[in-house]
Amino acid sequence: MAFDKCLITCFTLIPFVISLQCDTTTKGKVKIAECKNLGLTEVPQCLPTDINILDLSGNNIENLYNNAFGPYRLLEELILKKNKIHHIEENSFFGLNRLNVLNMSENNLNLLHS
Repeated sequence: MAFDKCLITCFTLIPFVISLQCDTTTKGKVKIAECKNLGLTEVPQCLPTDINILDLSGNNIENLYNNAFGPYRLLEELILKKNKIHHIEENSFFGLNRLNVLNMSENNLNLLHS
């Protein structure tokens, strides 16, 4: 029973720890989340939802799943360079209607299906 409580507490705190690692700043009206070089293996879902720029460069992200950026509908710039991305699901970027810049350089992409 005590182990179950610890397990629940640990998993509840994981998003909080990730959000503390990401540096969130505001420059004028632009909100920026920098989550660079943190060893992340997936897109964090616990950042402020009103960010405009998300920098996830230099992590260990391999897959982008459907609606991976769902909470971040106001994103205008998304930086995913220097990850290990090799698989992108069809609706990974669903809802990112304001996205103007997408940097996916230096990943393991071989083939993109249209």
